[in-house]
Amino acid sequence: YGLGISLLMALTGGEPSRGLRSAYEDDVLDMVAGKEGAGGGLLHAARRAARWPQAATRELVKAVHGLVYERKSQRLPLPEALAAFEAALRFGGDDDGGADAGAAAAAPVAAKRPTASGAGFSATSSGASA
Repeated sequence: YGLGISLLMALTGGEPSRGLRSAYEDDVLDMVAGKEGAGGGLLHAARRAARWPQAATRELVKAVHGLVYERKSQRLPLPEALAAFEAALRFGGDDDGGADAGAAAAAPVAAKRPTASGAGFSATSSGASA
């Protein structure tokens, strides 16, 4: 939950003490549901706060939804949240969902990551949890 709130703060430049979760709830839920033209307030705040590209913001909102707006028992596991962050990074500076967005969608999300002990771990491993 804390990681999701921190991400929402980074996206919007907002403060959690000022009702940040509820201020963007409709935008987040509508964006995740795929409603046409959804998320205007959040997208505008993300652009104003840190010039976040829209395509990356849309990917990160999926992680915010899973980390903040889902019930605790159904929250997005940390490995899946990290995979969503990696997917958003693939958008680079593309702001219109153009060529970089297509490449990001085609790129594999799961990657092997070494742990501190040197053993490999998959970002989509079902055994890990947040």
